Amino acid sequence: MKRLCVPFLFVSALAVSPSSAAAQQQGDVGVLMAVPAEVGVLWHVTDTVAVRPTIDFSSGSSRTSTPGGGESESSSRGFAVGASVLFYLNDADNVRTYVAPRLQVVWASSDDRDSPSDVSTDAYGASVSYGAQYTPVSRLSLFGEVGVEYSRATTEVEGLDLKTRSSSWSPRAQVGLVFYFRD
Repeated sequence: MKRLCVPFLFVSALAVSPSSAAAQQQGDVGVLMAVPAEVGVLWHVTDTVAVRPTIDFSSGSSRTSTPGGGESESSSRGFAVGASVLFYLNDADNVRTYVAPRLQVVWASSDDRDSPSDVSTDAYGASVSYGAQYTPVSRLSLFGEVGVEYSRATTEVEGLDLKTRSSSWSPRAQVGLVFYFRD
């Protein structure tokens, strides 16, 4: 909860600052943070088209107690690179709607210290989303989008020579902030 307070206060201070709100124009560049965990850049190529490259990374570890008094430890890592192209549709009252096709590539791996087999996954996905971007002040935009995503993954378990392929369709939703650089 404490992690959310500082960004919320910062965004609130920007939102109430007395500057004029304006839609983004060709050449505007901003840094974005989105949930699920993603950081990237939003570059307005023209007044109606923007490009959004993003990265996402994760790391974790776990320790599990077994009923016999033993413990099992495992760790995981993940990295994803994606890119969207935003095609703006409407602009009214500082709200711009858009359609955004997206491509993403994911690499992930995990290992169990008590097992000789490591698991690695390579995946790619394609999605299309409909979104809205609200610009309360000239240096800040809030956005949200919903859509559908197709993904295909290959998982390999080393040590067992096991390889599986899977594909799936799933809903996609995202919200975030964009901080723009301006002179």
